[in-house]
Amino acid sequence: MPASGRDVRVGVNIPTRHCCDPSLLEDVRSALNESGLDPRHLLIEITESVLMTSPGHIIPVLDSIKSMGISIALDDFGTGYSSLSYLQQLPIEVLKIDKSFRDSTSTVRCPPLEFTPT
Repeated sequence: MPASGRDVRVGVNIPTRHCCDPSLLEDVRSALNESGLDPRHLLIEITESVLMTSPGHIIPVLDSIKSMGISIALDDFGTGYSSLSYLQQLPIEVLKIDKSFRDSTSTVRCPPLEFTPT
């Protein structure tokens, strides 16, 4: 833990081609072993498009990653399917909303969106 007393996480974007690679889980395990990083300090980021490409494959992989103690973020939310109800089925802890999605809400005639952690 840093001197400030706050936990720091390292975010790693996983490219689309690697998300569908059968070696992903082993690669993550190896990286943790080689680096000595506590899994609680790793944040794996995947894009919404990866999730929509092969949800049947990627969701079990994400479940395995999460069971290792690693946090998962869904990046670029709002560029594809963008179903809030679908998010409930995913083992994600962080939702990163794409700028184009946020910007598009300013053209809609409704109060500004507020995003509050629960």
